[in-house]
Amino acid sequence: MCNDAPKTLYSGQNQSTSVSDLGQTGLGYSVSSGFTLIELMIVVTIIGILAAIAIPSYEDYVVRAKLTEGFSLAAAAETAVSDTYQTDGYFPAGSNTTYGLALSSSFNGHYVSALSVLSQSVGGSNTSAGTPPVITVQYRADLGGFPTASGTVLTFTATPAIGAISWACGYGSLTINGTTYTSSGTTVPAIYLPPNCR
Repeated sequence: MCNDAPKTLYSGQNQSTSVSDLGQTGLGYSVSSGFTLIELMIVVTIIGILAAIAIPSYEDYVVRAKLTEGFSLAAAAETAVSDTYQTDGYFPAGSNTTYGLALSSSFNGHYVSALSVLSQSVGGSNTSAGTPPVITVQYRADLGGFPTASGTVLTFTATPAIGAISWACGYGSLTINGTTYTSSGTTVPAIYLPPNCR
């Protein structure tokens, strides 16, 4: 007996399934994007390490930049002392006005509150002769830093030599003709000073 029931032929149309269809129907997977929690934690940790290194270094840089004002003012005072020494042949005992400088309180800057020059009398045949002068720079109370440089002092001590004068700065010292000259009185933390002043 012949089965005359109609047969349904599938042409293959509508049989393809996309990745998005599989993801929606649960038959496949969907592609995810973004950072995992571990990746985010690693990035945050790296940023924290860099900040811990950079912030203190930047603060030190800012303090050093503020200190340069004192070095500039001291350079002018050094020139006045050198000129006086070359003219007189010795360091006269006295202070700022003795060396042709304005009064200590006149040296007012953004970060410097005063600058003084002092050469103490040593007596002898020339009663006006004095010890090698010491330039003292007094900083204001807003320099900051850790350790703090606020309200600290920086000194420069003259060291006479043949035909010239050198200066011992901060905690530094100079040896000329077998004699060592050491600057004293500085309270600025050494980490903020240039190598020759430490």
